[in-house]
Amino acid sequence: MKIPNFSRPTIIFISAIILLEAANLGYIFYLSQTRKCETAQAVPCTVSQETPAITPDQEAVLKAAAPGTAGELEQKEGQTQEQALAEANPAAIDNPVLPPGTQMPSAIFNTQGDIVSVQSDGITIQGDGSNFEDQKSRQLTIKFDDKTSIFEKNNTVKYTGLAGLKHLSAGERVLIESGQNIRGKTEFTVTYVNKI
Repeated sequence: MKIPNFSRPTIIFISAIILLEAANLGYIFYLSQTRKCETAQAVPCTVSQETPAITPDQEAVLKAAAPGTAGELEQKEGQTQEQALAEANPAAIDNPVLPPGTQMPSAIFNTQGDIVSVQSDGITIQGDGSNFEDQKSRQLTIKFDDKTSIFEKNNTVKYTGLAGLKHLSAGERVLIESGQNIRGKTEFTVTYVNKI
């Protein structure tokens, strides 16, 4: 068998590649050993039967996402939803807020109504009942914060925060939107108020 005769630069190049591959394999071996040591030193995870503590921030998020209880229909055994609605609010059968046969969503983020009064931290509106299963009109206490945006008709002008309250007055019809679930709630913080 004849061994090929390589030039000196070729031998150096091949040797450098072999050394780099050896260093690479050594590094991989080192990392695998380090991870084995870390895994061996790790404290085993135990499953606790206790309910984890809920932080105030998590509690606020859960409260905002949960529906309220106002206006929920109580269906008696054998009673249809339409029959329960007719019993709770007969006017909703002739003049429904939601199309007949429409299932009420579990989360609602907007409604509309007429402004009854303007306070220093929000407004009170006579809601149209679209955020209640019984579809009854109710007074809603709408709270404002620094991020609340108020829009004039056709979105021509925008006001932000509590300063925008001076641009609202009793009798105006508004569409409101909240970042929280307003189903079954009569008081909540609003994100947008649009004059309509």
